Amino acid sequence: MLTGPESYAIFLFLATFPALWVARASWQKRNTVAGRWLAVAVVGMAGWSVFWALMILFERRQLTLASANLVLLSVNVASVSWFLLTVEYTRRKRYPNRYVLALLLLPLATQVVAWTNPVHGLLWGPSTIITSNGVVLPDEATWFIVHAVYSSILTVVSLVLLLRNFYRVDGIYRTQTAILLVGGLIPFTTSMLFTAGIVPTEYLNPTPVAFIAGASVFGWGLYRYKLFEIVPIARRTAYDVMDEAVITLDERDAIADINRAAREMFDLQAQPIGMALTDALESYPEVIEAYQRETQSETISIKTGDSYRYLTLDRKAITSGEATIGSVLVFKDVTRLKRHENELDLLKQVFGRVFRHDLSNELNVIRARGELLASESAGAESEHARAVVEKCDDILATSQKARAIETVVEADRRRHDIDISVVVENAAQWCRERYPNATVEVDVPDGILIRGDSKTDLAIRGLLENGVIHNDSPEPTVWVTATSDRETVTISIEDDGPGIDAEEAQVLETREVDQLNHSSGLGLWLVHWVVKNSGGTVHIENTSTGARAELTFDRSADSSSAAT
Repeated sequence: MLTGPESYAIFLFLATFPALWVARASWQKRNTVAGRWLAVAVVGMAGWSVFWALMILFERRQLTLASANLVLLSVNVASVSWFLLTVEYTRRKRYPNRYVLALLLLPLATQVVAWTNPVHGLLWGPSTIITSNGVVLPDEATWFIVHAVYSSILTVVSLVLLLRNFYRVDGIYRTQTAILLVGGLIPFTTSMLFTAGIVPTEYLNPTPVAFIAGASVFGWGLYRYKLFEIVPIARRTAYDVMDEAVITLDERDAIADINRAAREMFDLQAQPIGMALTDALESYPEVIEAYQRETQSETISIKTGDSYRYLTLDRKAITSGEATIGSVLVFKDVTRLKRHENELDLLKQVFGRVFRHDLSNELNVIRARGELLASESAGAESEHARAVVEKCDDILATSQKARAIETVVEADRRRHDIDISVVVENAAQWCRERYPNATVEVDVPDGILIRGDSKTDLAIRGLLENGVIHNDSPEPTVWVTATSDRETVTISIEDDGPGIDAEEAQVLETREVDQLNHSSGLGLWLVHWVVKNSGGTVHIENTSTGARAELTFDRSADSSSAAT
């Protein structure tokens, strides 16, 4: 006939099997945040049960004390693992092993003290007794108090972290946190009751059984609520007040969380947590199709009546280690922006294809008539006619610059290897032919290659032209030089004019062109965009003799692929 202690010991042995099953299931989630620590904590709980059972079964004092020492080890393993579990879960990050080792220092010291206790008596005092039921009634020495306080602090802090997290999250995360709270409170409560002496029978410590009950709660959470597969991904306040609609999916494409903006965007009245995305958004087939295409980012067009609604979808995978455990979908309503883009495109067509084309034709007619009047008249009439021709040339040149800027800005231009000596010489020749009274001196070594936009020649021409037309001298001079190092090439264009006006130079910083500086400002704007597309920089300053512009480009490493 089995005695009470023997029956309880057998029960504790049997109860470890479901706990170890939960540990095995948890270990399969070890790559997720906090997953590994649940497995270790449950192993510690099971160890507590096994060694408590052995303690009450052994009759020899040495074996009973050895079992008691291993009970302490199991308590420490469970406490440290539980603390690490709650910290990682509530903070959504895995901590490196050095933090784990720091937390294990005191438990390891406790084991050293326990096994050497006969020498110093720091753990079990001289009044420690073993009852007839095999239960150690300790004379709590100094180190036993240190051990008890340490384990209690870890447990209490863990429960506080979970309780705070419970009130800060909602949806499936609140349910997961509640599971962890209940699973941890069961053994904590029974441990307090046993320590307080409320349980009259010494061997009938309910804490190991409570640990098994807590492990059962964890096992239920693992499979019913996918514990640790999706953990809180953002601070709740920011998550709910952000304008972007955010939907968090688990690995089954079921909705794990959804913010206020997403519920409003897709007109979801009921809470869709746990629903498949395809079911929750079945009224938006365009969104489902876009999601199933598995692109990282795209714009979705949704027809609503006679108009369209435009949403952008950005997808980000949620990973833990090498495992993908879900995804975050971020939607943004860009309908107004899309309409503005369409209106701007229409406006560009009006100005580009109609206004600019017709204006150029009419200006060419006016210019031709002006030249005719200038050649057939004399005196003041001829001068007036030539002024008309010059203004027509200015307007046509401004129109051409605007078109060049439009081409450069709109294009996602690739950079090429460019022989800068050829580009500069061609630009200088163009300037000499256009302005016969100007002198353009070039000192650029042959064979220097840069990485630049194919429109780099427009930037060089624009700066040469600025140096000529804004020069008060009847015979202006412009100097072009180039210097290089192993990584960059700098082209310097300097003139002997009055210098550049501060408002015009400001175009390079503000990118704005007003009615006072639109002509020369457009030229500098064109320089800016060409050099920007080339990955270079522009610097313009006044000198004691005029103005100097420096264009810096990356130097090409391939000297055999020069392009002009």
